[in-house]
Amino acid sequence: MRLPWRKRLEHAEEAIRAAEELRDRAERQQRRAEEIAPRVDAVATSLRRLRRDNHFGPMIDAILRGNE
Repeated sequence: MRLPWRKRLEHAEEAIRAAEELRDRAERQQRRAEEIAPRVDAVATSLRRLRRDNHFGPMIDAILRGNE
């Protein structure tokens, strides 16, 4: 049995709202990732430099392996 047209319309509107909320959340997460990326790169660069200079070598290798 099919739902009355008003119920179908309500379901469609709910689906649209849910999709818009998901889109907004994804956009916020994308902006946050873009804000954080330069800091993450800076930390990774610092760790690589320390590893290259052989300070804390094995510990830094383990950290970098875990994040690559």
